[in-house]
Amino acid sequence: MRGITALGHLGRGLAETKALIQDMMNKDLLQVALGYELEHGAPLMPVEALASELDLRLSPLALGLLRLRVLHDALRALQDQLKKDVRALIKRRLQELLEAHGEASRPDAAAAAAATATAAAAADGLPASDATAADGSEPKVVDGGETVKPAKKIMDQLRELSLDGFEAVMAGVVAPLMVLLRRAAAIHTALKKALAASLAMSVTTSQAGGGVEEEEDAAGAYAKQVEQQSAETLQAVCELAHERYARLLKVTQRSDAALPPP
Repeated sequence: MRGITALGHLGRGLAETKALIQDMMNKDLLQVALGYELEHGAPLMPVEALASELDLRLSPLALGLLRLRVLHDALRALQDQLKKDVRALIKRRLQELLEAHGEASRPDAAAAAAATATAAAAADGLPASDATAADGSEPKVVDGGETVKPAKKIMDQLRELSLDGFEAVMAGVVAPLMVLLRRAAAIHTALKKALAASLAMSVTTSQAGGGVEEEEDAAGAYAKQVEQQSAETLQAVCELAHERYARLLKVTQRSDAALPPP
């Protein structure tokens, strides 16, 4: 009885160990694919992926998870993280570039806004501190009595840019975004190579050992399923990037519509 009980504990221990190893391999695959440690978060600027290095480091992890038939879980987590990185990258770069553009044009803009607000206040017989901001937003008074104009939304700031300024901001967003999309494509290519190698190894082993068709068919079907999931991951990331980029371009439609036809 003690032996049977011990075997029961051993079975649970082995299952827990397998789950722990699977989690570690999933995390390692994500970090290799993404090019950064998850604990530290994504870098401010994505790093260009080297295809040869990605093939070398990603293949063993993918093959191990493939043999366990759990590679689909890692790919699902990878897709979620890549999409999160795309959203965060676009938002962060827009904020950085718009802030930099605002810093460059702030002296003249601030002087003009202050003069307008002061003149309007004088005409109404009000103190300058009570004047409404030039863009129609109400000023806020913070501790110490300092009047601060509320921050504009990103889309409002984009609409106020000149054509050259808008193109410069969009170029600053697109460059790192393309680095991230190229990494996503490199990940898909590396996974396809690993899956092809796994299928070739499976066929060779099956022929050498007399072959077990059912097992070979199951392995092949799972590999095809994973490859399709990898392709869908790449497509989903590209579609998200396109959708976000197109949304930013819409802010110029009103001004473009006012231009005469060429």
